This record gives sequence, structure tokens and C-alpha cells, in this order.
Amino acid sequence: MNKTGYTNDEDYGKIIKLSFNQKVKKALPHPKFYSVYIYKDWYYGEHYDSDTEATSLYKFKLGGKEKLLTSFRGYMSGIEFGEDLITYSIQDEEKEREIQN
Repeated sequence: MNKTGYTNDEDYGKIIKLSFNQKVKKALPHPKFYSVYIYKDWYYGEHYDSDTEATSLYKFKLGGKEKLLTSFRGYMSGIEFGEDLITYSIQDEEKEREIQN
């Protein structure tokens, strides 16, 4: 069986695809995002702009267009994906936020 998973490279800017046995490695460049998550068949990219101190969350497919889901001032400190909602926290806020997935 050959399963794959995705994670960010330690230098950021790349999505690393490893085979289940971790012998096959493929780097997929994506320099815009600080963190990349995968849920079902979608990728979610987190981008932080140090000039505006804003974090943006995008939804995309590799090689496709990105869709901006939300943008806010501050840092994202947690994210959970559900069938219909994405739940996340913003650093130093006590309340979680939700957006449509």
C-alpha cells in the first residue's frame, strides 16, 4: 500500500510529499504560505503579512486558483476542519471563530 501525506518544508515555501515508506519525496513549491493544511481534497494556506500584521487563510487545489476564506489582524493559533465549518482561534482572543468551509 502506498499512502501519501503532506507537510511544510522546514524552510517554508514548499509542500513536501512523502510516500508511505518515506523513500519517495517530491517538493511542490508554494512560497506564499507559512503553513499548509490538507483536509479532504483541499489545501488550506495560511499567509502572514508582517507589514499589515494580518493573517489570511486561503483554500486551493494544487495548480488551481486560491480562494480567500478569511483575513484578520493577528496570528492564528489553532485550526480544526469540519465538514461545513472551519474553527480557529486568534492569539490572545478568548473566543473561537468559525467560517464556512
